[in-house]
Amino acid sequence: VVMMTRFVLSRAEEVIVPTNKVMGVLKSYGVRRAIVEIPTGIKLERFEKDLEQEERSALRKTWGIEPSDRVILTVGRLGREKNIHELLERLKPIFDQGKKIIFLIVGDGPAREELEARVRELGLEEHVRFTGMVAPEKVSSYYHLGELFISASTSETQGLTYIEAMASGLPLVVKQDDCLKGVVDEGSNGYTFIGQEDFEEHLLDLLEDRGKLKEFQEKARLKARSYSEEAFGNQVEALYERVIESHRRSG
Repeated sequence: VVMMTRFVLSRAEEVIVPTNKVMGVLKSYGVRRAIVEIPTGIKLERFEKDLEQEERSALRKTWGIEPSDRVILTVGRLGREKNIHELLERLKPIFDQGKKIIFLIVGDGPAREELEARVRELGLEEHVRFTGMVAPEKVSSYYHLGELFISASTSETQGLTYIEAMASGLPLVVKQDDCLKGVVDEGSNGYTFIGQEDFEEHLLDLLEDRGKLKEFQEKARLKARSYSEEAFGNQVEALYERVIESHRRSG
């Protein structure tokens, strides 16, 4: 893989990567072409659109979420590399305080059975809901059930679910990782954590201060706009024009 990557990219004028993390990987492979970071753009409109109250109430009822329950969620494939088991371990002390919080896990995958067993072992059945696979066109509705997006994954190259969550108005409380550079503005649209103390402090800081939560939600939506299809297209177009102009001058 390293040799093939190096060979293919040696034929390019410049290389586009979605994150600094991927740039670091390519440099470690020995890629010597110019590398430019341009985050992949996504369609934000369906995530930005608020959920109708009737649909929100129906979805909450479907998953046994009471009107007074606070909802935090994660979205994605349930694989071991997503570290959802770590989130369960970190949430247990918080749930043990009697907090009325529901952790909604949206998605399916090979680790689901193992995760469900761990939920039972930890005695968290009252707090954790597994939705299973959700149709792509319905995923945006599930984001709007939550107040915060959490993740402990360090396997992402860009983490498009983080962008979708922010576009839906969800601040991030996510494990520190290179792919989050430029995505999480610490103390503005979310927090990164390393250990239990960080995780618990940041999560409760936002859930217990509704005014602060609202500010973070607004800043999350604003931050997401820099990852729109339009922003991606403009940056790629500018890069192409620069490369073409460079050829013209040298030719």
